[in-house]
Amino acid sequence: MSQSIQIVFIHRGNSWYLPYVIRQAAYVNRSECPIVLLGDTKQSGAGIVQLDSLQNTKAERFLNCYEHMSSNPHSFEELCFLRWFYLLEHMRRESIDNVLHVDSDVLLYSSINEIQRIHNDSSGCALIIPDQHHESYTWCVSGHMSYWNISYLERFCDFVINTYEDPHYHAKYKEKWAWHSDTGTSGGICDMTTLYLFWRENMSSITNYAAEKRGTVFDSNVSSSMNKFVNEYVMEDGLKKIAFIDESQPVFYKAEAPNNPIRVHGVHFQGGAKQYIPNYYTAKKSIRMRTDELRRRLSLRRRVMELHSRFVI
Repeated sequence: MSQSIQIVFIHRGNSWYLPYVIRQAAYVNRSECPIVLLGDTKQSGAGIVQLDSLQNTKAERFLNCYEHMSSNPHSFEELCFLRWFYLLEHMRRESIDNVLHVDSDVLLYSSINEIQRIHNDSSGCALIIPDQHHESYTWCVSGHMSYWNISYLERFCDFVINTYEDPHYHAKYKEKWAWHSDTGTSGGICDMTTLYLFWRENMSSITNYAAEKRGTVFDSNVSSSMNKFVNEYVMEDGLKKIAFIDESQPVFYKAEAPNNPIRVHGVHFQGGAKQYIPNYYTAKKSIRMRTDELRRRLSLRRRVMELHSRFVI
C-alpha cells in the first residue's frame, strides 16, 4: 500500500542527542505521519529500519566509482552520499511517494501538515540553498531538511553516479578540489557539492527551504547569521537569536527588521552547537534523558574543576 509521506532520519550509532530529535519530531507531529529512523538503534517515537539492510545495486555502483576528494574522513563523506541511496531503497520497498528528510541534529517545531500547508506549491524536491557565486567554489546546497518525491530522489541518485562516471562532471570535482588544495581551504567534494550541481541544472523545479515563506523559514545553521543571505538574522551569544512565541514555537529575528519575528520550522544544531539541543527541546523528557543530562553536567563540572586545580597555587 502506498503512503503519501514519511519523516525520515538517517543515523548510524546511538549518539546522545538522537533521542531528542526523534522525540521532538514525534511530539510536534502527533501521529500525522510515520516517523522512521534508518539506523541501527531503536528510538522511542520512531520506527526503525536497519541501515545495513538497505544495501542495493545503485549504492554498490556508487561505491565502485566514488573517489574521495575531501579533507574530511573517507568513511564520513562516503556515508553522506550513501544515505540518499539508502533512503531511495527504503522508499521503494515501502512504496512511499514522498519524504521529509531531517538530519539527526535538527529539532523540528512544525508538523508535516503545517509544512505542507505553507509549501503547498512545492515541487518534487526542496533543499536548503544559500545565495552563492559559482566562482567562489562554495558550491553548497544542503539536504539536512529536505523534501523528496521518489522520482526526484531517483534522479538525484542517478546524477550522483553520473558525476563520478562522466568526465565532464568529474572534471568539475577535480577543479574544485584543486582550489581547496591550492588555497589550503578545508572541505572539498561532498554530497552538498553534488546537490549544488543538481540544483544548478534544476533551478526552476526545486524549492528553496532557506527562503522565507509566509513568515516562516527552515534554519540553515543556528551558528550562522546567514540563511539564504549573509547577515540575514540577529545573533546572540554565538547563535541565531531564538525566542518562543509560546511554549513550543521558536522565532528568529531579521537583522534588518528585528521587530518582525520569523517562525522557524526546524533549527539545525550543526557541529559544536549540538550541545544546545537540550536547551531548545520542547517535548517531554524521559527519565533516561534527564539522567544523561545530569551525567553530562557533572562530567563538565569535573573537567572545569580539574582545569581550575592546575592553575591554583
